[in-house]
Amino acid sequence: MAVEERARQDLFDRLEQVLGTPHALTLMAYLPQVEGPDVATSGDVAQVRSDLTDLDLNLGQRFEAIDQRFEAMDQRFEAIDRRFDAVDHRFELVDQRFAALERHIDTRLEAVEHRIVGTIRGEMATLVTTQTRVIVLGLVGALTANTGLVLAAPRLG
Repeated sequence: MAVEERARQDLFDRLEQVLGTPHALTLMAYLPQVEGPDVATSGDVAQVRSDLTDLDLNLGQRFEAIDQRFEAMDQRFEAIDRRFDAVDHRFELVDQRFAALERHIDTRLEAVEHRIVGTIRGEMATLVTTQTRVIVLGLVGALTANTGLVLAAPRLG
């Protein structure tokens, strides 16, 4: 038995001696069965209810403030999303401009390539023609000289 239970039993025994068993039982029924500090009164219960109500209101207000903060954050994120959409649009425009520039450069390079090839062909044709003339004239000169020697050899000799 705990000390409190022993004291309770001693009190009952003494009440039984003085008042008798029925009166002792009646009086003990009015005494709480729990230890002293654990006994709650109706005022304590009312205070706890009041504290819980205050806590509920306080929590409600805090959650409302948190909800407002989340809404503000959602609005900020939506603004950021709009900015990113605008940046994406700008990048798409830049991509289109680069594609157009690439097509323009390709067209210009093809034109330059055709001009260079044409110039090289023209120069090659000129060089080949000039070289062919030199060779032909050289051969004609050599043939003429040989013909002259062939014709002059019987007379000289």
